Amino acid sequence: MEQMKRINTIMTTKAPITLRPLRGEDIPLFSQWLDKDYIYKRLCPDGEQHREAWLNEVCNKDGKYDFLTHFIVYYGDKKIGYCLHADCFFTKKRGTTSRVYMERCPSRTIPTRSAT
Repeated sequence: MEQMKRINTIMTTKAPITLRPLRGEDIPLFSQWLDKDYIYKRLCPDGEQHREAWLNEVCNKDGKYDFLTHFIVYYGDKKIGYCLHADCFFTKKRGTTSRVYMERCPSRTIPTRSAT
């Protein structure tokens, strides 16, 4: 998990695309993004209850979501998006995979390790 906290950069021909961990100062922007109709429809299908859950998760005040790492995506110096990394193996051990991750990404499957 620690390696995910470092800044990751992909170089493009015009400006670098960088992932930086979401910080407290990014919460108001994240909240504004949640208010955009096309984002709200995807991330908050149950309305305000989901919106508040997202905000609680990115704030992570009680450490409940330590297995998730939230990033802000930069194009050069401009904040252009959001990225989430979920430690699926950790969530599987805790028995929270279906509740936490799959509710957010119902069209995705969680990779599992084969028993060898």
